[in-house]
Amino acid sequence: MDSGMRMTGLASGMDVDSMVTQMMKAERIKVDRMEQDKTWVEWQREDLRSMNSQFQSFRPSSTDAIFSKSTFTGSVATSDNKDVVTASASSDANEGTYTISNISQLATAASKGSTGDIADNLASDAELHNIRDFDIAENTDFTFEISTADGSKEFTMNSSDSMQDVVDKVNNSELGLNAFYDEETRQFSMMRSETGELRNDGSDEISIETDNAGFIGSLNLGAEDVQNAQFELNGMAMEKASNSFEVNGLDVNLKSTSADPVNIEVGQDKATAKEAIMNFVDDYNELIADANEKTMETRNRDYEPLTDTQKDEMSEKEIEQWEEMARSGTLRNERSVSKALTQMRQDFSEDVDSTNQDSDMTDMTDIGLETGDWRTQGLIEVDEAKLDKALEKDADAVYEMFNADGGTHAEKGIARRLRDTVGDAVDSMSRRAGNENSITDQSHTMGKEIERINDRIESFEERLADKEQRYYAEFTRMEKAIQQNNAQMQQMQSAMGGMGGGMMGGM
Repeated sequence: MDSGMRMTGLASGMDVDSMVTQMMKAERIKVDRMEQDKTWVEWQREDLRSMNSQFQSFRPSSTDAIFSKSTFTGSVATSDNKDVVTASASSDANEGTYTISNISQLATAASKGSTGDIADNLASDAELHNIRDFDIAENTDFTFEISTADGSKEFTMNSSDSMQDVVDKVNNSELGLNAFYDEETRQFSMMRSETGELRNDGSDEISIETDNAGFIGSLNLGAEDVQNAQFELNGMAMEKASNSFEVNGLDVNLKSTSADPVNIEVGQDKATAKEAIMNFVDDYNELIADANEKTMETRNRDYEPLTDTQKDEMSEKEIEQWEEMARSGTLRNERSVSKALTQMRQDFSEDVDSTNQDSDMTDMTDIGLETGDWRTQGLIEVDEAKLDKALEKDADAVYEMFNADGGTHAEKGIARRLRDTVGDAVDSMSRRAGNENSITDQSHTMGKEIERINDRIESFEERLADKEQRYYAEFTRMEKAIQQNNAQMQQMQSAMGGMGGGMMGGM
């Protein structure tokens, strides 16, 4: 029966709406339970997606330091006087001691500049902003040419051009020059951007052909100033155009002159390899600890997901605190995460059957990596002294422990195994929980489960609506029966009243 046709207690005096609401509240308990189940699965999906993101962040990449051969085979150079000489070594540098001594001069860039105030060459009262201030006739074109080791270029100027125009043209000429004009001192200068003597023909590093207007001559440019660095390397006299140069894989930078010898020690760069391994282990342990915590967390059955009615009766702070307790255990024994954890522990602990047959390093304990007791839940502990010793003994073998690339799982290094395992785990979790870019809930297992719960809720809501209508129909029939009964009673009372009045009149 339509709610507009309901008879709500007019005859009985009963609060029918309230009574139906109370009767339906008991019926809605099942719907509330399904809504809570849906919320729980949604929480599981959110938390599994979050865990999946952590796995993706950890997943070793080919660009990571742990995969780079140079991380394990690099060299390091150490200077005993960094104020005079600094150095860095490539992996091609030979180990040993390099001595640089008798640094008599550093390389300087070639330069030419005005030898003094060029006022004597100016027209009377000129301030030298423009070329015509040199007493060059107005609207006069003239050319001059500059050549360097980078090439040569002819410049065409006009007497109406400013000194800044000259500077700009020289600087933009791709001749490797930096020109400058100081209006206060009225001096002009040019300097090469590179140091040293770069031209092999003995000519000036900055060669200028004068112009027919006399502009270049008016600048009073002095003699060129340039020099190479001069020093001794392991007792051998050397000369370099630059203060920074490479010798046998060693990059050297001369910073100051000095007669005293500076020793540069080149050796194996154990620190970089150790740092890469320590960072890799730290990232691994962080992921394992978080995953262990989530998969072992117990669900708090005293705190179920809140219904909408319950939330309406609570403050936002109370809801937040409740759901923090209710959300525990969402990933307890979650199979995709638990499987990944088991395999990751095996990836670290199983021997590496490297193709490097000369190495006796096959187990992670050989390089100072160990799992603690059962309480550490698979976390890796590092014996730094043992790791240092392994790197010093055979850095290539340590590299193979992480990066061996055989055809079988046993022949792969630890990092490669973990890359495979984590990749499989990411795919498995995505199939279970999807991701933020999932188009529909049908694309993953948990989404399908949520849709099934939604279907059950919708079906049950329809049944509840039908039941509510039946309750109102029953009350309506009761109301009608009471009305009919009341009407009959009134008729009987009226009839009896009429009979009583007739009898009194007969008497």
